[in-house]
Amino acid sequence: MLRYVIVLILLTNFFKTDFICQESKTLLINFSNLRNNKGYIRAGIYLDNNSFQDELPTRTVSFKKEKAKNGKLKAEVLINEGEYGIAVLDDENNNGKMDYKFFIPQEGYGFSNYIHSTLQKPNFVKFKFTVRKMMINEVNIPMKYILWNQ
Repeated sequence: MLRYVIVLILLTNFFKTDFICQESKTLLINFSNLRNNKGYIRAGIYLDNNSFQDELPTRTVSFKKEKAKNGKLKAEVLINEGEYGIAVLDDENNNGKMDYKFFIPQEGYGFSNYIHSTLQKPNFVKFKFTVRKMMINEVNIPMKYILWNQ
């Protein structure tokens, strides 16, 4: 009897995992205005304004920039349906953090479908988007650099 219960639990978990995989959608991400091919793009995926303001992404992903051409890079992420916002760091020196000089960001940053124009953090509402089934899900992330030449 115990053997049947274990098999039933294993089969249930197998089908549950398969079901979760079926709900994941491909999100196409288009990065633009990259100033070079050095380092990585570090992207934090957020669910709401609180997680963004607290800098607690639900998921982080990194993309090597060596394949970028003419300041553009395309990437894909598997993600479930729902509402999200993506905040991005162009980590040119690959140290995993934004570098500052006299309080001015030395590396680029960007947000999903939003061009940020101030040095303050934007509100999540400005860069959120929705991933839906039966649709092509795509976001554009234009990178911004305070100091272009370095």
